[in-house]
Amino acid sequence: MDSKIKTTTTATDIPQIFTLKSVFEYMENRDPKILTFNVDERFVMIKDPDKSSDWYYVINEKGQIGYVPNSYVIYEENMNIKELLQLIDSIASKLDQKNNEQNKILTDRQLKHAQITNAM
Repeated sequence: MDSKIKTTTTATDIPQIFTLKSVFEYMENRDPKILTFNVDERFVMIKDPDKSSDWYYVINEKGQIGYVPNSYVIYEENMNIKELLQLIDSIASKLDQKNNEQNKILTDRQLKHAQITNAM
């Protein structure tokens, strides 16, 4: 008796990455968990939005994690894969840079990124 489990992948099984773009400036800095930002800044949502909340939990292009008011941002629905990968790479580079500043060492990812950038 063959007991293999058959799995299929459908479009609904693929995790979605939600990107946001600010349409207004937000400079109120009352809480360190809330990000300040200018118009046209991009964010990647890192937690599914709570339908009852007025805030999204995101990471910005600078590698900062925090909350943004949902009334100041819009979903970017037509971002192509190249733009998405550039945004994610930018965020990862900033996080690597922060890690490097704390630990004073280069990560494997930083070395590979430098090799790719220099080759271009």
